[in-house]
Amino acid sequence: MQNLSYTVTANWQGGRAGSGSFESQHLRERLAGPTELGGTGAGTNPEELLVAAAASCLLLTFAAFVERYTLPVSKVELASKGEFESTTRLRVVRIVHNAVLWLEQGPESDQAQSTLNMLRRAEQACMVSTAIRNNVEVGLDAVVKRAERPS
Repeated sequence: MQNLSYTVTANWQGGRAGSGSFESQHLRERLAGPTELGGTGAGTNPEELLVAAAASCLLLTFAAFVERYTLPVSKVELASKGEFESTTRLRVVRIVHNAVLWLEQGPESDQAQSTLNMLRRAEQACMVSTAIRNNVEVGLDAVVKRAERPS
């Protein structure tokens, strides 16, 4: 595998209630502190981006597993929530992923269980989960459903 590199440029003006932006090859966003922390809330923030990174990493890692192991998954729905606490500094406490896996066939119980196991493996293999492990609790709840067959 080759080494990869990604460049992000960013700027910020003002104090906590200031604003900024960042840009990469495929992403351009406004930055602002969340209102709960004295910001304007007029853009995304590192807390939101961390949860988005964890969610997208889980999805893309699982997609690679679906392809590699020929899993009968037609769709994945994911809702991820980051929980933070602010005492002397802001700290990420946990990220919880709630997933619905839609199978093309079944779900026979062994097929459903093996697909859930692969989702758990994907969470463990995801580079974001690996980077935050031992600092942030990551939870995963998932259910398997049968995709509707056309009538």
